Formats: sequence, structure tokens, C-alpha cells
Amino acid sequence: MKNAVSIWLDNNLKVLKKRVSWNKKRPLLDKENNQKTINKLYAERKNIYKLAKYKVNCDNLSKENIAKKIIYYYDKN
Repeated sequence: MKNAVSIWLDNNLKVLKKRVSWNKKRPLLDKENNQKTINKLYAERKNIYKLAKYKVNCDNLSKENIAKKIIYYYDKN
């Protein structure tokens, strides 16, 4: 894992709900109250996500800008 690059793509939880609502291939989110489930999963996993070497706050970023940040961090290593 010494050569691995870990990047946490963080986002607003309400935005995450909107993004995953169309995807039926997420069994943990195939429930009526997805926002509550998303909040719970995020809280449970946040300490693991924090272990990433880099964090990108994706709020208000286009896909292109997110990709640029990922490439920047990847090239930095």
C-alpha cells in the first residue's frame, strides 16, 4: 500500500441522496428513508474515510474539476 493514493471524495449528504436515488443497485439504500440511511452510513464510515491521504470537498465542483483534483493528487505522489 506504500504506492497507493487514497482520496476521499466528500460531498453534502443531501447531494449524495439525490445522486444515488436513481441507482437501484445499492441494496443498503433501497429503502424508503434513504436520507436517514445515508446519514447513518456516513457517520459509521467517516473515521475510515478520514484515513485517506487527500480529501476533495466535491460540493459545488463540476465533474471535470473533481477529476482535475484527483489527477493533481495522483501526480503529486
